[in-house]
Amino acid sequence: MLPLDPTTDDRLPTAPHPREASQVFGQDEAVTTFVKAFQSGRLHHAWILSGPQGVGKATFAYQAARFLLDPQRGDAFAVDPAHVSSRQILALSHPDLHVLRRKAENEKKPVPNEISVDLARD
Repeated sequence: MLPLDPTTDDRLPTAPHPREASQVFGQDEAVTTFVKAFQSGRLHHAWILSGPQGVGKATFAYQAARFLLDPQRGDAFAVDPAHVSSRQILALSHPDLHVLRRKAENEKKPVPNEISVDLARD
């Protein structure tokens, strides 16, 4: 896999940014689990998305955000990319979406491998 700059991007150089993707591929089990949890009213407050680089973790996360933040969603995980909430997510301007990324404390320190508790609290 090609290296990413975790401070600026979640995309592989050969693929669209995960915010731009309108479908999640190869994650049918994860999608089904997520939608069933939502429909049952038992959606957990946090989900851990793990796996090797390039499998669609960020794409899944952005699609889940579209699904949860679209007030006119149906039962389908796919949401109309032309809907206002989808466009706001694409522009990172949705008032209920905050993207949390790893970042260095200053320019001289390397980007950490983890998101710190303090960063999450901020």
